[in-house]
Amino acid sequence: MKKNYFYSTFFPFTMNFRLFSLFVLLAASTIQAQQPSVSLPKKDSLRLKFTLDSTQLYKNRTVIPYIALDFRNAYTTERFLSFLGPQIGVNIRDRHIFALGFYFLNKISIFQSDKYRNYSFEKINYATLIYLYKIYNSKSFDILAPMEVGYGNYRAEDESKGSGEFVASSIFPVGLGIRFDFLPHKWIGFKIGVGYRYIYEVNSKIGLDGAYFTTGIKLDLRHIYQDYFFYRLKKKYKHNLRNRENM
Repeated sequence: MKKNYFYSTFFPFTMNFRLFSLFVLLAASTIQAQQPSVSLPKKDSLRLKFTLDSTQLYKNRTVIPYIALDFRNAYTTERFLSFLGPQIGVNIRDRHIFALGFYFLNKISIFQSDKYRNYSFEKINYATLIYLYKIYNSKSFDILAPMEVGYGNYRAEDESKGSGEFVASSIFPVGLGIRFDFLPHKWIGFKIGVGYRYIYEVNSKIGLDGAYFTTGIKLDLRHIYQDYFFYRLKKKYKHNLRNRENM
């Protein structure tokens, strides 16, 4: 009797609860199916992706490439020696620049000068490790302190003896100076500077030490890279947008 009483009392309640639960689940599924999915419109989703990609492209980088072309001129008692030197390296945190420079006697006619006192140079070549510290940094104007040490060689004719006698030597140049960079455009600018260069000569001692002034061209590869890929990104965004609108 007790078993029948328990069964007859609670079984209908249990069945009703199960039916009620099943009804609630079915109703919830129906309501969810009828609600539209929450998503961005196609145009807005493209615009959001374009914004995110652009932000990623223009974010600050710890290490960026550095390239420059340097015209370096050394004063002498009569004329000056003119050198041409490409530089390539890296710019770290837009404050420290480490570069490798290759200098050789300038053969461009408007700058060319290959005489030094009584010597006419056949060649002067040297490579140098360069460190530049940015004392002041802005978008259009920088002040830098360059330091360098290098190795090279020269060969020159001693004209004072009139015998066609040549001298040659390995050299170790060391230099300090100050440089000013101007960037009227974010892609390209120019630089001027002054300094003093000590040159240790292994063999001959003709005395190449002295003050120098430098001028040159500076390319900002970071902005060139960013603007080029931004143009491609913008072109791709417009193409995808047109395709979405035609669908």
